[in-house]
Amino acid sequence: MVKAKAGPGKKECPKCKKLVGVRTQECECGHKFEPKTAKQKSGKVGVEVLRYCALNGGVEAVKKELDSYKENELAKFIAQCGGIDKAKAELEKVK
Repeated sequence: MVKAKAGPGKKECPKCKKLVGVRTQECECGHKFEPKTAKQKSGKVGVEVLRYCALNGGVEAVKKELDSYKENELAKFIAQCGGIDKAKAELEKVK
């Protein structure tokens, strides 16, 4: 018998090796798949960082906001970058 391979629309559970649908979040065996964030084009994020900084008092002001992490717009920006550390890294590139 030939083992089926993961293909379009399927992924293999690393714990039990069962093939499941790509949108499956948890396998029957209990393994939880980590959600993948949308891949972003590097240039697109850079432009959005520049725009956000320009509208919010510059790079230093945004860095201070990142440290406090309390505004809704800031939360959206951080989520769009893929997390607070990645948002800070993007800001470092802007300097």
